[in-house]
Order: sequence, then C-alpha cells, then structure tokens
Amino acid sequence: MLKILSYNVKGLNAPVKRHSLAADVLRLKPDVVCLQETHFKRLAHPPLGIRNFSTQYHATGPTKARGVSILIRSDVVYQLHRKISDPQGRYLILVCSLNHKTYTLVNVYSPNTEQLSFISGVLHRVSLVATGVLLICGDLNYSIDPSRDVRSPKIPIPTKRSIRQGQKLRDLFSSHGLYDVWRLWHPGDSEFTFHSRVHNTYSRLDYFLLQTFDRVDWMFLRKVLLKFGFPVSVLQSIFALYASPTASVLTAGFLSTQFGIRNGTRQGCPLSPLLYALVIEPLAQRIRQDDGVAGIMVGPTVYKIGLFADDILLTLAEPTDSLPRLSELLTEYSAVSFHKINLPKSQALTINVPGNVRESLKQHFQFEWREDYLQYLGVKMSKSPDQLFDLNYKPFLSHIKQLLFKWKRTSLSWMGRMAAIKMSLLPKLLYYFRTIPIRLPKSYLDEVQSLLNHYVWNGKRPRLCLIYISTTELRCWRL
Repeated sequence: MLKILSYNVKGLNAPVKRHSLAADVLRLKPDVVCLQETHFKRLAHPPLGIRNFSTQYHATGPTKARGVSILIRSDVVYQLHRKISDPQGRYLILVCSLNHKTYTLVNVYSPNTEQLSFISGVLHRVSLVATGVLLICGDLNYSIDPSRDVRSPKIPIPTKRSIRQGQKLRDLFSSHGLYDVWRLWHPGDSEFTFHSRVHNTYSRLDYFLLQTFDRVDWMFLRKVLLKFGFPVSVLQSIFALYASPTASVLTAGFLSTQFGIRNGTRQGCPLSPLLYALVIEPLAQRIRQDDGVAGIMVGPTVYKIGLFADDILLTLAEPTDSLPRLSELLTEYSAVSFHKINLPKSQALTINVPGNVRESLKQHFQFEWREDYLQYLGVKMSKSPDQLFDLNYKPFLSHIKQLLFKWKRTSLSWMGRMAAIKMSLLPKLLYYFRTIPIRLPKSYLDEVQSLLNHYVWNGKRPRLCLIYISTTELRCWRL
C-alpha cells in the first residue's frame, strides 16, 4: 500500500519554505509527494533537495505562478511509462509502475474561476491515457460539497449557486467513476484545508479522487471481513490470492500475454461467491434496519429483502416513500463499496398500486417495469397466484419434451437414461415444487410421468410395472 502526501505549498522559491517542506516529508515518510503552487518558473526553478526523493517531475509555467510537482521516494520500485505536463503548470500526469503495480497519478491545481470547465478538460485528457489505478489529487479551488466542506460565520447556509456548482462537480466525477476518498472514510465529518482571512471562511479545497469500477473494492472487503470477526491471519491469506492476480485469454488454442486484474477475481474462483455474500450483507442489514424502507408484514415479521448469491429480491410497501429511501441507501452503499447496482436491469412489479402513482414511479426510477410478472432465480412471480401454473409449470412441460426429444438421438443404456433424468430433469422439477407450492392438476403429473416412462424404456413396452417398482423402493427404504 502506498502512502501519498499532497500539499499546496504556496511557493517554494524561498529556501526557508523548501527546508520546512523537507522536514515535513522526512517526518511523514510518504512514498509519493504531490505539490501544488510551487511557483517555479520554467527552466529556472531551484532544486528540491529532499533526502531519498531524487525522482522529481515538475509542470511549470512561463512565470513564477502556479506549478505542480510529483516526487517519488527512492526505495519505491518505480518505472515511468508516460509523462504529460501542462505548459501553464496546472496539471501533471504520470503513467507509471510503483512497486510493480500500474498507476496513473494526476496532480492538479485548478484556477480560481471556471473550475468545472478546467477539471472537465483535465479528466478528458486523463481518460485518453489512464492505465491501472487512477488517482487524482490536488487543489481544486472549489468545494464539491459546500454543505459539509465549507463553513462561514457570515453565511451559515451555502448559496444555491454554490450547491449547484458542487453538484455539477460531483456528477462530473461520478461520470468518470471517481470518488472522494476522504469522504468515503469520514461520511459525517467536516475538516478544512484552507482559511480565507478576507471572508473568514473555512473550506476543504484539497481532494484525493480514486477511480473505481463495477466490482467491490478490496479495501471495503477487508473492512467487512474484520467486522465479521475474521482473524488478520485469515485476511492475509485471502488477500495473498488477490494481491497481484493476472489472467490470459485462450483464443484458437493460443494464450494471450498476461494482463493484471485490477478489481474482482479470476473467473471461476470458488472463493468469490462466498466473499460476495459477506460483502452484500451490510447493504441487507441497512435495508432491514431502516424505517424509511417499508416491508411486507406477515404476522409479527416484516419481510423486506431476500438474498441468493448476487440476486436480490425486495418486497416493499408504500413505494412512494420506500423507493426514494432505497435509492439513497444504494447510492451510499455504492460510494463506500464501489459496487454499482445495475438499476436499469432490475425488474419491478407493482401490486395494488394506482395507475397514476405507478406512472410517477416509472418516471423517477429507471427499473425495468413489468406488467404481469418478474423473474427471480428462474421463477416467474406474478401478481396473482392463479397465474403461477401457466407461467412456470406449463413452459417447463414444454422444456421436458424438448430435452427428451433431443436425448433420443443419443445412444444410452437403460441406466444411462435413468441417470440423465435424475441429474437434469428431476432437480429442476423438485425446485419448482419447493419454490412454487401450489396444487397441481393430476393430469399434469400424469403427463410428466408418461413422458419420463416413455423415455426410460426407449419408447418400448415397460419390462416392469411402475407400481411394482414403487413398492420395491418402499420396501428397500423400510429395511
């Protein structure tokens, strides 16, 4: 794990300021140092003689203003792949390897005006070259959340303009998969990095932004496992498997060159579903305990959420109140875990909800709104129990016929045909029996039995009577 230090130094041309910086760096012992407002002039800046930080990169302007720098500690295994410097000294981009892991480091010093336009341009430039883990740090010269990152005795409530500007910045970062790292670990705290004496205002203008993906972050996974009481030794063993995983693609018998897996696990990893079940539990607990999300009351028990692997089933009441609160909880969970719930692919089915309310919900929530049923774990659940047979058992009968017709082309022994039915058809049928406990017509069961008998005996006359086989099995069980 890397330790990164970011400073707005407000000029380093004075020797006393360079000595003060060197003392802080030696005391804090970071691996990477990012500096803003160095005020170095192009080709005429003094050297930064900081012990063990001989690798230095600077973006400077034509005058003694602005300027950003990135310093790399000497004992870090480092290799530079690409460097992009702003000729005005506003940003510096390094695509590099640090301790054998690929990073894209971006150090930014935003102007005092038009911050949104400037940051948008920088992010576009970064998106063209970003490789590995993307980390952006620096002085944005604006608070992305004025309600929590700005405090002023004269203006206790942020202006509407500042709130809109902050929301635009948050939306911009979200569109690039960037999250405020400090805010993730301190969701309710307020700390400040700048004090304006003129306005007597405290602000947080310096940020660390981390790009995330559609998988659970390993740091969040570690926190969850510790919360569940897993020993540190077990965590070390688990993360040793995922420290620097690589994979190759097999195409036409040829393996590609290895590439690193930056998030998630290798496909087919047997440990992955178990870890995911633990990681999703904080979200489930939050939904169960939140009074703003109303569930279905059955006797003394309230049912809100059902979980199986990565499939979630929610049974909610009062949708006009529950869905907005649920959306907030999902947003909070995504922010701390970096796991994104794919809402457009999530199905929603309303029961006893007025048409005008349903239309309003459809406009505000981007679910896949279903008219008659939704599907969960292979079962089609309808508004009325009377439709369950037609939606599930009838299609399954057609599936049985298709499979048996397909299997007829394969030459199998009598035992082989029995094994095929036991391994492929009966488990599915028993799954429907357990999950859809409705009364089935006798004619349906007779037709299923007839199809199976016809296949087992290969279309010929049965050699043993079905009643005799059933009686023999019962006697065996009694023995």
